[in-house]
Amino acid sequence: MGIRQNKLKNFLVGSSQRSQYLHAIAVVVLIAIIGTILLTGSHAANPYAAVNVETGTKTGVATKQPCTGSTDGSCVQFGTQSSGSNSMIVGLNGGGWGPNGITDQLKATNYIRIDEAGGQYAAADVSNISADGGKSIIDFSTDSNGKYNTGGVEAINAAAWSNSALTWYKSACPVASKCPVIEILNEPSGDWFWGNGSNSQSNALAYANLVKTAYLTFHNATTGLGSNSPLITASYDNSSWAGWWWSSAMSQYVDGIIVHPYGGNGAPN
Repeated sequence: MGIRQNKLKNFLVGSSQRSQYLHAIAVVVLIAIIGTILLTGSHAANPYAAVNVETGTKTGVATKQPCTGSTDGSCVQFGTQSSGSNSMIVGLNGGGWGPNGITDQLKATNYIRIDEAGGQYAAADVSNISADGGKSIIDFSTDSNGKYNTGGVEAINAAAWSNSALTWYKSACPVASKCPVIEILNEPSGDWFWGNGSNSQSNALAYANLVKTAYLTFHNATTGLGSNSPLITASYDNSSWAGWWWSSAMSQYVDGIIVHPYGGNGAPN
């Protein structure tokens, strides 16, 4: 070992500066060659290739936007979804407790769900909620006569119901911001309100027709409210019910889904 070390030492010490310089250059060149081979053999083989960054399938919140630096002047932007397509309003139900309980409820949320059935609430209640800094979710819970019909949604005349709801809304909510949301019927799949055949596909399809009719009635530019219409929300009730009435074609007539989260009683209504 000592002999080899001495030979290496003698070589380094005895070599001329020019010889050492040439050896150093050779090492650098060798490393450069190896690095080039590795680079061209990898996915970064052509780091300056033209790339069109807007192509491909765009999902979620990825959208095509104009930008500089791309070969065609556009690129994909990954942003956040608008609050309108992914928002939740939490409201407390004022129905069972009557108007007297609303003041305390406003301490917890700005939204109070009130039931127009049977004239329990009137325009004055909407005004009082608004004066206290709250907003009303109007639950058009029953048929146009203010009754829970044991014949189910199928027994409701969709056009008459929608016109009646619109008339009530225009009277009680002259300013849409006071009543930004309406609910189409209360728990329409429940046999406790709507009869034994309520939780059925035929009843759910009748509900889809009612929701669509109500949406068009409230948005109609001549007899309805146009762009000042409140959000039209529909009942989820349960997965089977929602699967029966919901379809992609219905999405244009529904602004949101109402869920009643009864804690401890199984699936929400």
